[in-house]
Amino acid sequence: MNKEVQILLADVISWKNGWVHYIQRHLSRFAHQFEAQKDILVDILMARRGTYQRPFLHISLTILLIAGVTGAPIIANAYPGGVPKKLRDMTPSSAVAT
Repeated sequence: MNKEVQILLADVISWKNGWVHYIQRHLSRFAHQFEAQKDILVDILMARRGTYQRPFLHISLTILLIAGVTGAPIIANAYPGGVPKKLRDMTPSSAVAT
């Protein structure tokens, strides 16, 4: 191989190793901080086992309902043939030949 190609290859390998080290270090720090915060939350929830169950269930279902009400028109507009614009454009189910 040409000497310049060998130098380029060594530089690329060194660059890749630097990125791998950087990403591993930052992912490790993030994972450690995430687990520490999660442990605090789990300790609080386990200390009062059923106390927060009802509000958590209500809040999560409310968020799901809001997401459904907000997302339904967006999904309906994504399929233009699915929802008729006017009532007279709609074919009644009794008129569909089987």
